[in-house]
Amino acid sequence: MQHVERVLNADFATYVTCDDPNNILGAQIAFLVSRFDILLESISAASNSGQFAREHLFSRPYRGRDHQLPLYYQKNMNAFTFRS
Repeated sequence: MQHVERVLNADFATYVTCDDPNNILGAQIAFLVSRFDILLESISAASNSGQFAREHLFSRPYRGRDHQLPLYYQKNMNAFTFRS
């Protein structure tokens, strides 16, 4: 959850452009919903529970000791990846 929070608060501006400052909250909520979807799919894939169907493309459900999630969308790959 801390990783999702960090992505939303620190990295949001590098991935989403918002022309109107009045629309930032709506854009952040949409961004957060998509990242929670990745969170649920990653947890389900890592535990082989099959509770959540995998709808997004990512190479593996987590990385490293802290189980970093693939929360960074790469448009050219059409996939979620890990921060490099």
